[in-house]
Amino acid sequence: MRWSAFVGLLALAACDGPVVDTDGGSVTPDAGAPFVEPAAPAPPVFTPCPDGWSAVPSGEGFDVCEPPADVACPAGTVRFVDEATCAPIGAACPSGEWAAAPDGPTAVYVRPGATGGDGSMGTPYGTIRDAIVRAPPGAAILLAKGTYDEAIDVFGGLSVIGACAEETILAPSTGVTAVRAAELGVSVRDLTVRPAEGVSGFEVTGELTLRSVVVEGATDESVVVFDGGHLDARRLVVHDVRASAPLFGRGLTVVDGTATVEQARFSRCPGSAMLVSTGAQVTARAVHATDGGEEILGRPLTVTQGVDALLELHESVLEGGASTGIFVNEDGAVQVDQVVVRHLTVDPGRLGASAGVFARARGRVSGTRIRIEDTEMLGIGLSEDSRATVEDAFVARVAPSQLDGQPLAIGVLYSGPELTLRRVAIRDIDRVGVQVEQGAPTLEDVSIARTGDGPGTGYVPMGYTQLEGEATLRRVRVEAARGAAIFAEATALTLEDVHVVEPPGLDDGRFGRGLEVAGGTASLTRVRIDGARELGIQAQRGARIEADGLRIVDTRGRDCRDTTCADAPGGLGLVAVGAEVSVRDFTIDGARLCGVMVTGAGSALDLRGGAILAATVGACVQVDGYDVARLTDGVEFRDNGINLDATDHAAPTPSDPLGSIDL
Repeated sequence: MRWSAFVGLLALAACDGPVVDTDGGSVTPDAGAPFVEPAAPAPPVFTPCPDGWSAVPSGEGFDVCEPPADVACPAGTVRFVDEATCAPIGAACPSGEWAAAPDGPTAVYVRPGATGGDGSMGTPYGTIRDAIVRAPPGAAILLAKGTYDEAIDVFGGLSVIGACAEETILAPSTGVTAVRAAELGVSVRDLTVRPAEGVSGFEVTGELTLRSVVVEGATDESVVVFDGGHLDARRLVVHDVRASAPLFGRGLTVVDGTATVEQARFSRCPGSAMLVSTGAQVTARAVHATDGGEEILGRPLTVTQGVDALLELHESVLEGGASTGIFVNEDGAVQVDQVVVRHLTVDPGRLGASAGVFARARGRVSGTRIRIEDTEMLGIGLSEDSRATVEDAFVARVAPSQLDGQPLAIGVLYSGPELTLRRVAIRDIDRVGVQVEQGAPTLEDVSIARTGDGPGTGYVPMGYTQLEGEATLRRVRVEAARGAAIFAEATALTLEDVHVVEPPGLDDGRFGRGLEVAGGTASLTRVRIDGARELGIQAQRGARIEADGLRIVDTRGRDCRDTTCADAPGGLGLVAVGAEVSVRDFTIDGARLCGVMVTGAGSALDLRGGAILAATVGACVQVDGYDVARLTDGVEFRDNGINLDATDHAAPTPSDPLGSIDL
């Protein structure tokens, strides 16, 4: 030790007053060198809202877009997600038998059970099949009110038009599929398809336009598009799909085909509301997918999987019953904008994970203006080389669910090559706000608050956790993250404009830490830690931290210091335990015990241009022969009980984060 520096510190200490208890928020006015406060994160931006939706306060300082409240509509009516009231799915039922014939095409009339007809209104055909085979190309086949027990093939550019969906029913009692469309330019409108058990709804290998159609009680597939087929659907209602085997019972399936869907409602689809598979591209807007009942638990509402599978989903709501809102698998891709995913329930017996959005096996997610609320286990999950960019998002209220005997609740879980979060607010997550198992995430304008309030477990809840890789956190605020606000292990961590506020202590009173770096490196620029319990920043296990512009304020003791942990009361601003830390332009103000601590073999702490204020001990040096001049280069010690102490104080033990999760 350089004795000249040691004696100088002792001389400073002789001028100080008695030992002070700074626990409780007493800090020094105008303390230390000028400090540029971290820039606050920009909030998510959800507005302007889609037609029919309303801007409402989130309670977190920004507005979100809320669709009209879902209501039970009277029979024969529906409320789509962009409409405020219930209305007939299509045209109102006419007073006569048929809808008005459209201008242009030849009109061919059908009445169920008629005999000997020629297709005129006076003598209509008795079956749709008779009309189809006799109608000229491009004709309009008008169906009278009633029930038609037949399955049909539509071709020749024909249009099949019901009188109204409520009173025109296609109900085949036998067959494989109710309606097949294998040619271009055919359409069906104002019709309810209600096949018997064992019969599917629509099969499209050509080009089919659907307008104001209900598909009720189909078996396995309500609408399936494949072999290069194309579907153009508007005002589509699908519900109560039957499943002959697990994973079947789907609302819309597209494989090696395309579909455009505008205003659709899917309910009680046990396989999924929408499956977009290999080679398929689906663009959908104003979709409401909702499920309920035990048969639905464990199934995603939407599934996108396979090479060149793409789902574009806009202005839609996915909610209720199912385990996952958006599932992306095996090279599939999803792009979402202004989507609400909420009220999901996991069934571990069927699926090990639940999430608002979950991607695995090289899945890709691009999301803007997305809300994920009231889910179990996960808000967003990425694994097995999946990638995601999420902007303007709100993830809130993730409750725990058991996996391998421990409760899990994580806002964002990521293991993969790429994750970008921009303008994302994460709130009220039962255990961990963001967990990165490996990869290189970028977080910009992200706020995490109120995490870890669930029941105690064998691991420490945290605001942000990373177990391996590299990460950039820029304009990030972590508030009220119980246990530890930020923890990084074996990670190259970059923090710019980061603010940690009041991490609460654990239930056992041990700690509520600001930042822990275990191994790896960390670069800190304009970082502030307020109101941590036990320690503000700790470097351990050979970590290296370089900080430029650092403020640690009001580091409190452990809540258990007067009971079960009196030998390790905590209250440490900055700690190097077997690690190297270099800090410039800093203020450490109001640490209950030590402003800084250096301890353990191989530790190094260098301070330049800053202040240590209002601590019981300014610097706790617990390394024999340490050159204390490394702590005094342009450093002001003021209002401390003593400025230097070589007494051994208990060094913090590392946190035990949640380990890797196999989903």
